Amino acid sequence: IVFYFFGMIRPHKQVPLLVREFSAVKGEKLRLLITGVALSDDLRDEILNLATPDPRVLHRLEYIPDGELATYLSAADVAVLPFRDVLGSGSAIMALSSGLPVIAPRVGCLAELITPDCGVLYEPGPAAIADALKWSLNQELPAMGRAAQARARQFPWETMVMETARVYARALGQSRP
Repeated sequence: IVFYFFGMIRPHKQVPLLVREFSAVKGEKLRLLITGVALSDDLRDEILNLATPDPRVLHRLEYIPDGELATYLSAADVAVLPFRDVLGSGSAIMALSSGLPVIAPRVGCLAELITPDCGVLYEPGPAAIADALKWSLNQELPAMGRAAQARARQFPWETMVMETARVYARALGQSRP
């Protein structure tokens, strides 16, 4: 099973915590794949130092072009988004639309976006990510992936763009975008 984190790596996304929690989960056939640009050299170095002792952790800490991102998404079984806080998540929508179940904390928009049939929401706390990773090992991931795609179809880009434009228009005192 390949667990996948992708996107800009910022402190609130807690990638070092993900690496530590993954390393506590036993299983020779498990992999954690991390792709994306770290916001700082210190954050990048912390991830590399944590990942080095565990050969199951694979990483490409750089910008991934859109064409290559599809390859990584198709190689993964589950997306893991261990955010400390979040207002919106393009990564979550992209994971769902790619047919990946999502493991994420019950925070912000994720609590409304991720349903039990397409992922698991955990309560932040000690070992919470490790527990969610272990939980996913006993799930029917292909069925959850199909449910994830169905969930993503409930949020078409065109609708989201129009809703966002309406909010901005309203804030600016305009009647239409």
